Amino acid sequence: ATNAFARTIGAFRRYPEFRFLLASDLSFFTGVWMQILVLGWVTYELTNSEFLLALFSAARLSPMLLGPIGGLLADRIDRIQLLIWSQVFVFGTSILLAYLILSGQHQFWHLAVGGFLIGITQSPVQPARTTLIMDMVVREDVPNAVALNTIALSVTRVIGPALGGALLAFYSPALTLLFSNLWYVIGALTALPLRSLSAKRPPSTGGSPIRDLAEGFRIVLGDSRMRTVLLIRLAANVCAILGALFIASRGDFAWKGAAYI
Repeated sequence: ATNAFARTIGAFRRYPEFRFLLASDLSFFTGVWMQILVLGWVTYELTNSEFLLALFSAARLSPMLLGPIGGLLADRIDRIQLLIWSQVFVFGTSILLAYLILSGQHQFWHLAVGGFLIGITQSPVQPARTTLIMDMVVREDVPNAVALNTIALSVTRVIGPALGGALLAFYSPALTLLFSNLWYVIGALTALPLRSLSAKRPPSTGGSPIRDLAEGFRIVLGDSRMRTVLLIRLAANVCAILGALFIASRGDFAWKGAAYI
């Protein structure tokens, strides 16, 4: 059992840089999920509208449809700087939102734009983090490292909202937003030791961005397995956004919870 566990966390044990990346991932996405919960809470308190709450969620999730463009940026921008500055950007956005909420000046569009800005940072950050794994570990350890990173991101979907809800029980939404910013500070600090990776694999600067994007689509669409995965993910994201908007627009009705599921 001990040997099996050691193999399971093999990449974590063998690569110090991967440990820093994993810590940065855990911190950044815990903060993101905390803030999404808090902003959703504030949206419903402000509007008392299920439709506007769903519209906020749509604004928050819509940047994920820009994944190909985010991947292109991740290849052309220093990935470590991208990780650090994306957390600084989200930190600043949430500070502004906390100020508006604390002063009572917030409106729905503030929250929707804030959710969109927080979401749009994930579009280039997620492929950048995945690509960095390839720079840190040897080829045979890549599946293990990617699996550990995926587990970590899944855990933040549970930890972030749970912490956000616990803080909301004792503090105001504005203070909870401010507390959640500590995760971005930790995330940025744990990414700093990774700056040496920039010299090992500098970002791509040659070629046309449009040509690179078209080449990426050609490769994906030319492979039946990759094409299937891409279409399933695209359909799931689009249907989740449109379905939430439709159900919310219908008001209260029987089996509404089952319809969301």
